[in-house]
Amino acid sequence: MQTIDTRKVVFASALIALASGLEIFKSLAGFTLLAGFEPVTFFVVLSGILLGARYGFLCGFLTKIIFSMYLGFYPTILIDSIAFGLMGLVSGALSGFFMGLANKKLFIQQAVFGIYGLFMSFAFNLMSNAGWALFVCWSAKDMSQNCLYTIIGIGLVFNTRNFVWNTIIFAALMPAVLNFLKDFKNGKGGSTSKVQ
Repeated sequence: MQTIDTRKVVFASALIALASGLEIFKSLAGFTLLAGFEPVTFFVVLSGILLGARYGFLCGFLTKIIFSMYLGFYPTILIDSIAFGLMGLVSGALSGFFMGLANKKLFIQQAVFGIYGLFMSFAFNLMSNAGWALFVCWSAKDMSQNCLYTIIGIGLVFNTRNFVWNTIIFAALMPAVLNFLKDFKNGKGGSTSKVQ
């Protein structure tokens, strides 16, 4: 008999819906002034910290698939979905460390989460750009290192705004939700049901 924590299922569903909905809204509204602004990264990391590595991976993976169902699939969707899943998984694995930051001074929390947001943005975009580089270079029948490195490099330069935005979002928002995370991790509210 497997135990399913209904709180985790509800929070996972809510975070997937919120992250996917914000991405779709951002695309429909055409936020050109906020180029590079992608709150989905914040919610994927949040899901890992809140729910653990397994649910974090599922939230990241499913979020990318769900909002791509509306915005359109592209050749490297599987690589991007796995990259988002890994973002949630790593964040879940580091959950204990992040929860321990609740007792630290605000500027330390902001610095740690800002750096983590920057790192997660860079890691995701590196994987995504590598996927695109493989696709483009393979399509052009030029699998040389020059082709691969050029595409990856151009992609990372293009994603600089994303790095800046995620650093700001993580530094500003993550410490503010840390108390909520602490309450959730301590099991306040919710219920557990058994599934056969």
